[in-house]
Amino acid sequence: GILRLIDQAIQAQDLAVGICSAATRAGFETVVDAVVGKSRLNKLDVIIAGDDVTAKKPDPMIYNLAADRLGLSHDKCLIVEDSIVGLTAANQANMRCIITYTSSTEDQDFLGQ
Repeated sequence: GILRLIDQAIQAQDLAVGICSAATRAGFETVVDAVVGKSRLNKLDVIIAGDDVTAKKPDPMIYNLAADRLGLSHDKCLIVEDSIVGLTAANQANMRCIITYTSSTEDQDFLGQ
C-alpha cells in the first residue's frame, strides 16, 4: 500500500517526497510516527502540518506551501489523498491527485469532484 509507495518514491533520485497533514504537528507526529515510522520521516523532503498554515484543507495553502518549499511548479506535483477535502485542495492548487481509499472514505464520491 502507501508505505511501499513512499519507500519507492524516497528511493527515486528524481522525486521529492513529503507529507502534508491537516492535523496539528503534535497529533501528526503521534499518528504518523507510529504508522510511517521515524526512519521514513527522516528521509522526506518536506513535512507540513496543519498548524504550519493559516487555512486548512480544502484550501490549497498546505499544498502551495509544499511546492514552494520544494521549489516545484504545481504541474510537477502529484498528491496522494484519501479524503474529499484533500482532493478539493489538490484541485484548487492545480495539482494532479490520486486517491487511496480508506475504510472511512471508501463510500465517498471522489469521481464527482
